[in-house]
Amino acid sequence: MPESNSSSSLHWILGAALLLIGLFVVVALVSVNSQADTVNTQTDVTNNAPTVEDVFINDAAFTFADSYSGGTINTLVAGGQKTIYVNGNARDTNGRGDIKGISTVLYRTAVGDGCSPDSNDCYGVASCGTQNDTEGDLEVLEYSCPINLDYWADSTSAGGTDAGGNWTVKVSVEDNGGEHGTDSSLTKEMQTLLALNIPTSINYGTLTKGQKTTSSNNQTQTMTQQGNDQADVEVSSASDMTCTNTGTIPVANQEWSLTDEDHSHGSMTDLSGSATDTNLAVGYKTAGDVTVDLYWNIELPAQDISGTCTGTTTVTAIAA
Repeated sequence: MPESNSSSSLHWILGAALLLIGLFVVVALVSVNSQADTVNTQTDVTNNAPTVEDVFINDAAFTFADSYSGGTINTLVAGGQKTIYVNGNARDTNGRGDIKGISTVLYRTAVGDGCSPDSNDCYGVASCGTQNDTEGDLEVLEYSCPINLDYWADSTSAGGTDAGGNWTVKVSVEDNGGEHGTDSSLTKEMQTLLALNIPTSINYGTLTKGQKTTSSNNQTQTMTQQGNDQADVEVSSASDMTCTNTGTIPVANQEWSLTDEDHSHGSMTDLSGSATDTNLAVGYKTAGDVTVDLYWNIELPAQDISGTCTGTTTVTAIAA
């Protein structure tokens, strides 16, 4: 009997050992079969070219209406700059985040969109301001491009340097894939601005009765171009100069000339009560200030005059 019990125990031990070995093999197989593999996934997404949806010129940024619906940019500032904005929307069907940049050029059509920056005929903005579409379209960026127009920008209206032409706005959009979209359908006229800077006083200084000025002491009025139109001036005076003590100086005793020379009284042009065109011819500005001088002389009466003598001379800019 003791041997039988020992044999039975041995059988149980061997059986348990075989069971453990079997379970280990199963677990090992399961472990091997459940290992994770790295799988590469890939797809190509078509890159669609972006487009410019609309173009406006407005006096305010990010305003999507035309301030110059009449067709002419007519707010140039005499002697200064006028800021206008090229505004609109650009779309990329791959998403607005794919838009890399937006630029614009405003140019006189005759010079072409490849023009170099020039205040007369070519204004470029290399990088326009952008913002997300305010209506929530995820494919659209709104853009706004500030342009500082100088007063001497070439006019394409009557009296301008290119009266038969116009100006074009070109907007370009580029995406991250190097695709481009453009729009150059908007054209405008540029106004003709007649403007001169005219000094407001003529002071002959202290003179004696009977004296007349010469090139050494006459007075110079320097007219400076402040617009984009060729200009002349008309001169006149409605009344004699009156003196504080006694006497007057007749209107015709003042004379004007386009040259700074010694003139005998009467060889220059007498001032009169009627507006007279001086034919001063202040030309178009291209580089540097454009100035033209008008020279004034006076002859005092020989008697019955003393004190400070004053009067009013009207100098008016007119188109040349």
